[in-house]
Amino acid sequence: MKIFLGMIIAAQIFATAGTNEMLSLQEPENVVSEAQGGYELMRVEEFKWYYRTYNGHCQMRLWSVTYGHWVTDWIDCDA
Repeated sequence: MKIFLGMIIAAQIFATAGTNEMLSLQEPENVVSEAQGGYELMRVEEFKWYYRTYNGHCQMRLWSVTYGHWVTDWIDCDA
């Protein structure tokens, strides 16, 4: 009887631990699962520098190609 109760308690602990793990692990929206026949490729964020001449001074600004927003303000690039 003690063995049977021990097995029931152990099964409940493992079942609860598995449920908590599954709840805490949420997939990002853009993940393609193996069941759909695809795999997610992780990409590095891409940046692009833009240059301009403002009041006779060279300036540069960093654009995030991945997210579509400016990362920096205009920075003087004259030495």
